Amino acid sequence: MRKLLYLSFVFAAVFGCEKSTELQVRISDEEKSSLTDKYFSDIQGFIDNEFDPSDQQSVQMVQYKVVEPCSKLTTLLANEKLANSFLQGKETEEYDFRASFCLSAAINQVESQPQFTDPEIDAQEICESEDFFTQVCERFNVIGES
Repeated sequence: MRKLLYLSFVFAAVFGCEKSTELQVRISDEEKSSLTDKYFSDIQGFIDNEFDPSDQQSVQMVQYKVVEPCSKLTTLLANEKLANSFLQGKETEEYDFRASFCLSAAINQVESQPQFTDPEIDAQEICESEDFFTQVCERFNVIGES
């Protein structure tokens, strides 16, 4: 079964459109799975082999090596309705929360992040709430660390 992934942000970013022009790209479940694995692997590779929180240049690379793939995963792993909202610039708080959660979960492997140690926040509950969070928690070993 093929699913639609709306890439309206591409036209807005590349062509400088004030209003996003909607472009539909068909992506199969297999392609989605492959991209998901790629983005998670790219992030994990950086965390395992390159990231040093004490090195300013390494910290600056987080934008390219973690934030960007987390942003892609945020949209890729959302259901079609939510992904469309994200790409239209709607649901920005939800998008930011998810992308930030992914970033924090990745960095948490190297340097403890407060949202995973704060007793007021139930990371286990978040990790089990929906597929996006479950995948992020499993890939970055958050489950069991809360």
